[in-house]
Amino acid sequence: MKNRKKKILIVGSCGNIGRELCLQYVKKRYLVEGISFNRKSTIKNQKNFKNFKNFNFDYRNKKILKKFLKKKYFDIVINLIIHNKKQALHEYDLFKNIVSRYILI
Repeated sequence: MKNRKKKILIVGSCGNIGRELCLQYVKKRYLVEGISFNRKSTIKNQKNFKNFKNFNFDYRNKKILKKFLKKKYFDIVINLIIHNKKQALHEYDLFKNIVSRYILI
């Protein structure tokens, strides 16, 4: 049986840290998806990476986020956009059913 590649979601993928994390995980051949408010590309020449996709939307909108997450599963979610404890708990509730490890940075 072939080993399944780990799938990672990075929320805040266009920020400085998010961009670097995306690049590092893509180079290590993880399957990486990013969410960002920003319309610019997360990784330069991202079309060269078949294991990276970036999505631009306001993930605070529960309806849009639920539609995005429908039928998806991630091994790791790295959330780089946390402002306070209340927001962190709210977002954990959104992601807890589709992830095995949730990381707040």
